[in-house]
Amino acid sequence: LSDEPTGNVDSVTTESILQLLHQLNDAGNTSIMVTHEDDVAHRAKAMAVEKGAVGKCEAGGRLLRRRHGDSPIW
Repeated sequence: LSDEPTGNVDSVTTESILQLLHQLNDAGNTSIMVTHEDDVAHRAKAMAVEKGAVGKCEAGGRLLRRRHGDSPIW
């Protein structure tokens, strides 16, 4: 679980952190990352919460589908 792991670091450290998270994922590990940085979110295999809606994102961060309330996510 990473709470804004790139929130207060330079771009070289950001890249190192993101590469490590991808390596962990490629090795079969799950990681959860919270970020408000669009460029960081766009590099993740992501679920997004936007204006109270939960949605599935494609690689690159674009929100594919979303639902509000108790409806199924997809």
